[in-house]
Amino acid sequence: MKKALTYSLAAISTTAAIALSPIAAHAGHHEKAEAAHEHTTLKAVKLDAEWCGSCKAITPKMAEAKANNDFENVHFATIDYTNKDKKAFWAEADALGMKTQLKEFLDGKPKTGLVILFDTQSNQIVDVITKADSPEEMANKLMAASA
Repeated sequence: MKKALTYSLAAISTTAAIALSPIAAHAGHHEKAEAAHEHTTLKAVKLDAEWCGSCKAITPKMAEAKANNDFENVHFATIDYTNKDKKAFWAEADALGMKTQLKEFLDGKPKTGLVILFDTQSNQIVDVITKADSPEEMANKLMAASA
């Protein structure tokens, strides 16, 4: 479901994220990264922290999903919350063009252990990947959201 996404954060609080390249700390690098992904229709954004056990649990599943599929229209990114810096968390979300939507989805509080699927055409969060998802389910969510 694309428009009325209503997940209970309590139900997905024990989720995990995938190993992705961190968002660049400086704007110049980020702009280059964005330019390279202008053709993408989906951003898969890992909300991550080094101390987050759920974040680590999803890594091998997502690696398997990525190894068995071609996600050409997906831009994978990470928002790092390891230092619990709320200002930096929201700045990274803003740099990805999804601050407003993410802030609303998370009730204004940074969270970790989720992979947010953000449709770049509708500017909406369309799905969430959690550690409960199998590699096949992860791949299906990515393909459906990027179609």
